[in-house]
Amino acid sequence: MFDILNKIFVWNRDDAVTALLNTYERQQYCIISYLYFAPIVTHRVFVGPQNSNQKTYSQHLLENDFLLMDGIALQVFYFIARLLGRIKTAKYWLPNLNGTDFFPYFIKQIKTKYGAKKINFIFYGVYDQRDACIVNQYGATKQYGTKKDQFKEARIAAIKQHFDLPIDYYYESNFTDDSFADFSFEDMRKHIKPDAINIVMNCRWVPRQEFWSHFNRENIKKYHLLVFNQWATIDYLCGFEKRAPKVLIWLKLEWLRRLLTGWNKNIKKVLSTLAIFKYILLYLILKKG
Repeated sequence: MFDILNKIFVWNRDDAVTALLNTYERQQYCIISYLYFAPIVTHRVFVGPQNSNQKTYSQHLLENDFLLMDGIALQVFYFIARLLGRIKTAKYWLPNLNGTDFFPYFIKQIKTKYGAKKINFIFYGVYDQRDACIVNQYGATKQYGTKKDQFKEARIAAIKQHFDLPIDYYYESNFTDDSFADFSFEDMRKHIKPDAINIVMNCRWVPRQEFWSHFNRENIKKYHLLVFNQWATIDYLCGFEKRAPKVLIWLKLEWLRRLLTGWNKNIKKVLSTLAIFKYILLYLILKKG
């Protein structure tokens, strides 16, 4: 547990932008993930992974170049761990660098610093044959199951609208694919720009996006990629998912709004997040872990 907590980046978003760019320049590659409390519970990150997938997910969190704080629950847990002396880090309360906010900010900052021509944007997403699609402003239609590239135009349009950038390379995997090898780096190589920052927006969802980054680490190094494991960021950009009003975000009640507007979809995630109280008692106060 404490090795993961000590891995989390503790400084603000401007510090994060600078640190990411410095690491990318030095290593010629960089992998960034976000840590949210629900996956910590679901994948037993703090209480001892039991199966191979849980072990791989935990291993990936530690091998990330950057692990960014996401969400009020983890902020609180981290604060109490630091307050009780269970970790020895530079700060007590960490900034919330969630992907939906930080990634657009990062893109804006590097566009300002280097210009759009310096950015080579690679999108890696999924299609999901199991679930219903959602109508949005880009013309996606509602039906059951999605086909490969069905949302390609909508996603490209969203990236253009929000970032004013083209997608230089686009690929989708089936959501349930567990090979993590169907993405063709050789095909992508034809679209790489050696003198650009080659950014991969990886929206394969947790934990598959982390597995993909883990198993393809050598390819990420080889092709000098800056990989962001971005969860559902593309769904927010496309309008499939809606952010809570700013006042609810400020009050740290975005989780409640998700629960009330999407009970069936979000109940498990909310219950996992509420497990923070159990975790604080058992692993920080009673020191069971």
